[in-house]
Order: sequence, then structure tokens, then C-alpha cells
Amino acid sequence: MDVISILSPKSTFIINDLRLAFIEIKCSREGVIDVYSNDSQKLQLEFLQEYRYFVCSLFDLNSGKKVQWKNKAPEPKKIIDLEELEEQIDLWLTFLKNELS
Repeated sequence: MDVISILSPKSTFIINDLRLAFIEIKCSREGVIDVYSNDSQKLQLEFLQEYRYFVCSLFDLNSGKKVQWKNKAPEPKKIIDLEELEEQIDLWLTFLKNELS
């Protein structure tokens, strides 16, 4: 089950506004990763089960290197329950909307 999409339906701006296409979802015991991409970038939304963190990463497809955020990204916070996970997802989505628009 994709907890990221379920807990935050407003993630649709990634596809609509940023024109990033959904590529895949990776589910494992380590966590859940939603992957979006366009011609030049790949965006990963990651819930890391082991550390109980939600983070996002942006990669340049040409070089394969991780792109540094222009502004300060949200600090990873250990997540205790689904409510805290939803808060962290919303925090990151707000950051991404401002950072990538």
C-alpha cells in the first residue's frame, strides 16, 4: 500500500504543476519510495521504515548526482504514528511546491 499517496492526496501537484510523471513505487521492508521523473530530473519521496523518517531527494538524470536544495529542507524527524507521518509528508510537499515551482 502506498502510504505516501493515501496520506497526502495533494501530492497531485507533482504531476500536474511540476510535470513529473509517476514512474514506480518501490516497497520493501526498508520502506516505501515513490519515484517521479521528467526528461531531466528524478524525484524520490521516501519513507524509511528502519529510521522512521520521511525525506525527499532530487537527482539530475544526466549526471546521476543528487541535486542540492536551494532552500533549507525540512529536518528529518523520527515518526511515531500515522498522524506524524502525514504531518511530515505535508511539510515536505509544501517545501517541494515552493522549491521546484
